[in-house]
Order: sequence, then C-alpha cells, then structure tokens
Amino acid sequence: MAKRKKIIHAKNLGIVFLLFASLIAFLIFYITRNISLPSSQKKISPVAIHDNRAPVIINSNRDGEYLIQANIGEVANVFSWGFNRHLCYDETHQTWWVFYYTLDERKRPGWIVYRYSTDQGKKWSKEVRLSSLDDDAADFTINCEPPFISTAYGDNNQSSIYWKKGKMNNAKIDWEVASTPFKSTKSYTHVIPSIVYIDGVPAVSSHDQSEQGPESGHKRAYVVLANDKDGKTWMQETKVYDEKKEKDTGTLAFISLVIVHDKLYALINSNNYNMYQVEYLSKNTWSNPILINNFLYGGGTPEWTTITDNNGDLHVVYPEQLSRRVRHAVFDGEKWKFESIANFPNIELNQLTSSVDKDGVVYIIGGVNKIIGWKVNDVWQFSDILKVKNPQNTNFLNSTQFMTANKLGIAWVEGEYTNSHAWFACIEKSASSSATQIYLQKCK
Repeated sequence: MAKRKKIIHAKNLGIVFLLFASLIAFLIFYITRNISLPSSQKKISPVAIHDNRAPVIINSNRDGEYLIQANIGEVANVFSWGFNRHLCYDETHQTWWVFYYTLDERKRPGWIVYRYSTDQGKKWSKEVRLSSLDDDAADFTINCEPPFISTAYGDNNQSSIYWKKGKMNNAKIDWEVASTPFKSTKSYTHVIPSIVYIDGVPAVSSHDQSEQGPESGHKRAYVVLANDKDGKTWMQETKVYDEKKEKDTGTLAFISLVIVHDKLYALINSNNYNMYQVEYLSKNTWSNPILINNFLYGGGTPEWTTITDNNGDLHVVYPEQLSRRVRHAVFDGEKWKFESIANFPNIELNQLTSSVDKDGVVYIIGGVNKIIGWKVNDVWQFSDILKVKNPQNTNFLNSTQFMTANKLGIAWVEGEYTNSHAWFACIEKSASSSATQIYLQKCK
C-alpha cells in the first residue's frame, strides 16, 4: 500500500513539473517574440470598446448604428473622397449635422443635401438642399468650426466651385455668405475641393481633369485664398502644379490642403505611388512641388485622410502601395516619418477615415468592419469590431475631423451599388479613460 502511495506521489510530482516547465517555455516564447518587434508594432490584444467595461457598443441587431437614408440609389460617392469631410457636431446645441449626395427621383444626378439629429443619430430631420443649382456635383466638402460651418461644392459640369458659410443654430443653418472661389466655363476644370483656414482666412483647392483621356495634355492643380475671413471675395486662383502627361498615362493631380505649424501646404498625388508637397510662401505665391520620399501611396481615387494635432503636426493616413495596409505619416514641417500599422486590417477602396481628440490622440477608422485604432505611448491599440448585420460593400467612410466633447461621428455607405444605404454611429470616449488607456463606447 505504501509503495502504491509513493508511485502516485511521484506521478503527481511529474505532472506538476511538466506544467511548470510548460509555463516557463511559454513565458520565454512570449517575451522573446515581443522583444523582437518594434515598440510601435508589438502584437497586443485588441482593446475592447467599453460601456461600463463591457464591449456592448454595437451588436448584431445594429444597436448604436442609425440609418441616415435608405435606398440612396446608384451613387458613386455619397460621402465623396478621403480628405473630404461631411460631418459636424455643434456642442452648444448638441446637434449632429451630416451632408451627403443624393440622386433625384429618377435616379439621375441630383443634389447635396443636409440633415440634423439631436439624439445622437437615432432620428434625422428632413433633407434640406444646399444649393439652388439645377444639379450639384457629387464632389464636395465641409469645414466644421462651430458655431460656423463652411462648404465648397461644384456644379454638375464641375467647371466652377461655389462657397457657402453659415452659422449653426438649434434646428437650422443660417447661410450668411455665398460666393464663387473658382469660376470657369470649361467642364471638369475644378474638381474635388478641399478647405482649410490659414490665419483665419479660408483657402480652397481643386484639380483640373479636363484633359483626362486618350489625348496628350496637362494635369493641373489650383488653390485660391479669400480676401477676408468669411470668403466674400477671393484672390486670383494660383496654379500650384502643372505636369505634361502622355496619352492614357498617369493619374490626375488630386490635391488637398493642410496646415502644419501654422503654415499652409498642398499635398498632390500626381503619379502612381507618389505624393508631392507644395508650400505657400506669401502674397499668393507657392514653392515648387517637392517629391515626398518613401511616401508609398497606394490609393486610386483620393483615399488619403489628413488631420493636424494640437502640437501642429500633420498626420496623413492612407493605403500603402501594393499591399493596401494602412500607413501613417507624420510631418512636423521639416521631416516626414512613416510607419505601416501591422495589426490594422488591410482596406478596400474608400474604407478609411481619421480624427483627433483634444489631447492629440489620433484615431483611425477603417475596413469593412470599421475597426478603430489609436496610438498611446507609441503603441497602437484597437477596438472591437463595430459589428454590423451582414456587412456588404461598406465604403466611403467619413468622420468628424475632430473629436468634440469627446464625441466621434462616423458615417458610411453600405449595401449593393444600386441599392445602398447611408449609416451613422456616434462613439464617445468613456470617463474611465486615462492618459495610458482609452475606452470607447456608443454615445449616450
């Protein structure tokens, strides 16, 4: 009997030893694996989106996702392109505003419209048309600086760019200024505008694709600055990029405006995988275009999104050349730094947007499941999937440029190309968040 007890005891010791050895081996593997990775790309467990420390932001019943408009029609770009913005939050009146493009009743080119919501997107007001044009172009953008809101948009011929600036009130926008920054009689000479303010004065950009196609010609980009803070009158437009192209070659000279440490720059994607920067000097003059080395831009249509943080640094987020991994570039006015975000899902066409909070934390939203990523202490952290019911063809993601009152608005188009719907979700930073750990939840 005693001999049997000794055998059992020995077996137990053996089991304990094996478990202990397995634990030591696992710890050695885990530590060495993480030491071998750069600090900005260590493989970490996804950080859950939390509501009272439980991941309940959006469930399979679409809790927290709210419909802006159903059956929006055969629309190429309801929310336009990467660097364009279409959402604004008015903290004073606790009101969300969304601008989007919709077809007319016969499913032909229609108009830019806007709506508001006072309950975090659950219900939206009736549509209001932005302009009195017969047809608007689908390419447009807004600039949200409550209580003011500005917009640049084109006619359906995309020959001119129009400007409106107004003041947001409880249930309406009082448009106080209407003018025309770019004016031409030739179609497709002013396409896809962007807006920034420099020293309190608005600036608008556009590109020229009138010579696109099989013939040789030029691809050009333009910028115009206002003479006043409201955009009542404008200076002469300046051609900041002009490159001769061979027939059927090269991309268009897509352009967006950015502010870096209180200086005005233009980013121009004129050739495949290349990005150029042009700096505003003074008195309506600009520097020559400079190629940004190692940018590795991999988008087709304009898919880059830009934000300037509270330190004045520029952040550009975009798909990487060939792989379509998400790439993050930072420019301090002197040097560019680049990183590929290894744990972020690869994206398809127009599935990327970004925002920044008052503390300078950058948020990236992308992919069919709308993953949110943010960087704390030089490490990227990620949310749970913003779950959707049968997600299909999710694209044209858009977000507020800034997280206002700790709220981040996200809009997107979902569904079949000829039967798509526009959706909205409001995300907010939880009071449980700290400088080293961020928790997100659906807006309450």
